[in-house]
Amino acid sequence: MIELASYFHNERPCQPPELPGPWSNHLVATAAACKELGLRCTGVVRGESPKQLTPTLQEAASWGMKIEFISRADYSTQKRKYSSTQSDLYVIPEGGYGKLGVKGAATLFSLTQERSYTHLLCAVGTGTMLAGLLTMAPKSCQCIGIPVLNGANALEEAIQLQTASDKKNWRLETGFEWGGYAKHPPQLIQFMNSFFKKTNIPTDIVYTGKLFYAFTQLVEKNYFEKNSRILLIHSGGLQGNRSLSASQLDFS
Repeated sequence: MIELASYFHNERPCQPPELPGPWSNHLVATAAACKELGLRCTGVVRGESPKQLTPTLQEAASWGMKIEFISRADYSTQKRKYSSTQSDLYVIPEGGYGKLGVKGAATLFSLTQERSYTHLLCAVGTGTMLAGLLTMAPKSCQCIGIPVLNGANALEEAIQLQTASDKKNWRLETGFEWGGYAKHPPQLIQFMNSFFKKTNIPTDIVYTGKLFYAFTQLVEKNYFEKNSRILLIHSGGLQGNRSLSASQLDFS
């Protein structure tokens, strides 16, 4: 947060817009951060304007975010418009993609004093978090990304572009997308409920539910060597779950 404040106030005054969907973790996080830093912010949301805002959009608006909608048909055009250079505008790409996003993700290693992990796992959307973690992970640590959407080849290229290094200690383990981004068949919901009962750890249908499911499957297949020390990154956001009916999950 301190580095973000320094960037905005010392580098360029700005009004950062977001370009997410209506259940975005980043939308709420951006709104809260801008409120704390005293910045105006606009959330440019994919889709038609609904009769009633989703709980996620209501929360973002409560932090002072201005909400605008663009149709899916106009999405690409409007995205280019917001990406154009304007002195008072700073665009936060989806997923925080870019150098600052990578820099922020790299700081996650400072949250643990342990440095001898043999493996690190995280969910992968744009690949920004994995790229950031790679910059700090020792070469002895295998960094494993679990894609939550289809298109692993494009993700690999995006991660390579963001790391700008020749590190080879990472891979993507596919097959846990459950049909694509934010898709959540009943089996995934069942796993999330079962996992919560066993661990008291809530997960979400977009990212962490798929991550922890993948981890359990890899363990069952003896993917990890004996005495491995494994770090799983729970990225925290649970906004996607708010799109479900109250009876589907055993936790909130």
